[in-house]
Amino acid sequence: MANERLPMQKIRDVLRLDFDGLSRRKIALLLQVGRTTGRPHANGAEGCVTWSA
Repeated sequence: MANERLPMQKIRDVLRLDFDGLSRRKIALLLQVGRTTGRPHANGAEGCVTWSA
């Protein structure tokens, strides 16, 4: 469904998986979202987010 907002947990998951190096396609398949859904979040957070192990 177009323009449906993602829950914050999914946004965090998109960012974490993007940081781990997964492709946008794999992230979309794992989280059951569109391939372009996480792009604005990942691009905006680049360089701002750090993940601790």
